[in-house]
Amino acid sequence: MKLKIRNDNIFYHIHIPKCGGTTLTGILKDHFGKSSTLDGMSPLWEDFLLNKLEFHQLQQIKAVSGHVVYRVHNRCIGTPIYVALVRAPIERCISAIKFIRNDAEHYLYPEIVGKNLDDSFEKLLQLGEYRLIGRQCEFICSSNNFEIAKKTIEEKYFLVAPLERFDDFIKIISAFILRKHVIYPIKNKNYDSKTDDYLSDSNINIIYDIASEDFKLLEYVRDSFEEQWGFFLDNFRYPDFDESLKT
Repeated sequence: MKLKIRNDNIFYHIHIPKCGGTTLTGILKDHFGKSSTLDGMSPLWEDFLLNKLEFHQLQQIKAVSGHVVYRVHNRCIGTPIYVALVRAPIERCISAIKFIRNDAEHYLYPEIVGKNLDDSFEKLLQLGEYRLIGRQCEFICSSNNFEIAKKTIEEKYFLVAPLERFDDFIKIISAFILRKHVIYPIKNKNYDSKTDDYLSDSNINIIYDIASEDFKLLEYVRDSFEEQWGFFLDNFRYPDFDESLKT
């Protein structure tokens, strides 16, 4: 949290797939308004990605949340402030598979519907869908290199947290950026409850290989966030927040 909050900040949420981003996007829309929050469901999203928005349209944007990589701020007006959530790679991959095979509208649904985890995973490999298996560093810094991701986080991001600390992440965002408590429903939760469906050891080893930089990223983010959370509890004072933050 080295970066200063400014009045002209544009809030950029780098939404890594299956890292709690849909819930955060909903929070941003509730706070900034749907017309001022760009995401994949926005009618202007495609023009935004193609850098075709007019000046008056750019002036309305207060937050951007989507499956985009770092440097998306080049398309907007204002001072960028970045946040992101990362997730344990094996857990994230399994979550992605379960989500896809229960979402008939997903473009990969026909490829893996009815398949078990191993067959689904191998199909993702065959299709080259590596961003559902690894590449979290690439979202963070436009490079699949942990050292570059670490440097980018330290210099350019306001906050990056592991998904398991989502509630604490939202408390910090609420205090510094939204300036109010938020109550939020969990969105895009998996309801695939199969308990006899596992990834084989050989496929888990493939994830370790593909996502090797992401495992380093996760370890670093966990340690870094713990330090920031401690600093937040020890130093932050704001009338609308009480001791419940520490529970």
